[in-house]
Amino acid sequence: MLWLEILLNDRISWELYLDVPEIRMAYDKACLWYSNFKTMIDGFIGRRPLELRRGKIDDREYRKFLEAINFAAGGA
Repeated sequence: MLWLEILLNDRISWELYLDVPEIRMAYDKACLWYSNFKTMIDGFIGRRPLELRRGKIDDREYRKFLEAINFAAGGA
């Protein structure tokens, strides 16, 4: 779930902690999801941009993503 926190919370400078393997993995995953849903994330959350990455997301996590973005956007 750390990848969702990184994806939706830009108040923390996650880049400062990328030497921690778990944070690096979550950051990379957040970047991948950001790249795939940039317009939606920017429209609902308005976060600072993450690095753009190419790759396939795990579609099984799409519902978690939608619930998290809904919560972060104030629709909870």
